[in-house]
Amino acid sequence: GGAVLVFLDADDVMMPRRVEMQVDALSRHPRSLVGGAWLRWPSGATAHYEAWAHSLGEEGLYLHQYRETTLQMPTWAMTRSTFDSAGPFPCAPAEDLSFFHAHLDRVPRGERPLVRVGTREDPTTLYRYTASSMTSTVTRRLLLAV
Repeated sequence: GGAVLVFLDADDVMMPRRVEMQVDALSRHPRSLVGGAWLRWPSGATAHYEAWAHSLGEEGLYLHQYRETTLQMPTWAMTRSTFDSAGPFPCAPAEDLSFFHAHLDRVPRGERPLVRVGTREDPTTLYRYTASSMTSTVTRRLLLAV
């Protein structure tokens, strides 16, 4: 396996500078889970969710962890050692949230366990939305149970 793992759903699009931005951030914060800013396609499909996700600063990325993943899984990058220490992914609904919390349990807040790169104007990912996506089937009750 590689030293850096980059996640992407099959229907999403990786933007040209994504790997460069994330590897740069990992060189400074090797234990971090590095997510990226994203654009939703089709535009406006989840405007409220997109506004919430992009409104979170460094503190919000950590504090909102009990709502759901504050860095969306198709934008994640991390070192292999970070993945191995928190993984593997469970085979269950909301597996990204379970992994996310396992990671946060292992990396002290002072070490910046969560980092986001890119901006809405220079995103890392084109994040597609369809009404049949798995995200649409995960209930709030299930998220709270995780």
